[in-house]
Amino acid sequence: MVGAITCKYEEDEDNKESRVVYIMTITVLKAYRRYGIGSQLLEQAIDDCKKEDVKRIYLHVLESNKSALEFYHKHGFTIKETLLNYYEDLEEPNCLVLEKVFWNLSKC
Repeated sequence: MVGAITCKYEEDEDNKESRVVYIMTITVLKAYRRYGIGSQLLEQAIDDCKKEDVKRIYLHVLESNKSALEFYHKHGFTIKETLLNYYEDLEEPNCLVLEKVFWNLSKC
């Protein structure tokens, strides 16, 4: 295995009848990066969310992790909020919450 993504379903805080998906981890072995593996993993998770009753998908990213921010922006994620001093054990402790919102037109 050269890459993996771990996600979990959560109840939507705004609407208890909706579900959201939280990306816990996404990783690709260093020697296999820049071959599109991470993009394939993320796009599969996004496709799976679109097939389910999922309102949005979100994750936390270290504010200084510019390559991760660029990666997620390329896949349509936007910054929802900044969490100051989120990581207590890191020199640069600020975190960004990124999200991608899905609009289920069949239910409108």
